[in-house]
Amino acid sequence: MKRVLRFTVLIFLCFSMNSCVLSCRDIVLSPVVGIDSSKFSEEGDYGGSNDGSSLIGLQLGVDALAPLTNQLLLEGGLRYAAKGNKTSFDDGGEFEGENYSFEDKTRLNYIDLPILARYRLGNSGFSAYGGVQPSLLLSAQQKSSGTGSADQSMRVTDSYKTLDFAGSLGIGYQFQNGIRLNLGYDHGFSNIAKSDAFGAGAINNRTFKLSVGYTIPLKKSN
Repeated sequence: MKRVLRFTVLIFLCFSMNSCVLSCRDIVLSPVVGIDSSKFSEEGDYGGSNDGSSLIGLQLGVDALAPLTNQLLLEGGLRYAAKGNKTSFDDGGEFEGENYSFEDKTRLNYIDLPILARYRLGNSGFSAYGGVQPSLLLSAQQKSSGTGSADQSMRVTDSYKTLDFAGSLGIGYQFQNGIRLNLGYDHGFSNIAKSDAFGAGAINNRTFKLSVGYTIPLKKSN
């Protein structure tokens, strides 16, 4: 029941955002492609933290921008985002004559739905943005490898919650030819770990991202 309610609220937010954007006189679409560097912020059952290391992923999608004033814009987006976490271990010991090491990679594939306000800094081309970002989990895959053992890969989608919610902020620059650059950070507020898989532990997404886009005007003022 809680999942149905969350999906209902998310769909309502997305439709409200689209209606607001479409009601504006000037609309600009911007296909975007980029990379992200993401990791988990983890808290164990007894309060100890165990943050992983970063995993590089792809971001791909489209943004819609609608100016509210000359300086302030409303921005929404639909993006595929490959996030995740990497954990490695190397204690300097040996296993059957080899240095022992272990590596675990968890890849989470999401659809991000950012809802942002962007403020242009005069006519400099620079801007700053902030807002919220609901995300829907598509799939999760875990790959493990270690000295003396065969590589393993398993689907772990059922170990993570479907909905994530983050705060998003960043800076951007738009060239006169319509090319846009954005550097941002997403701070996950939701515990994405299911209790039956991770106990009382909590996992939050932390993501830095860099993207490039191109603006395509759709509607012009009368």
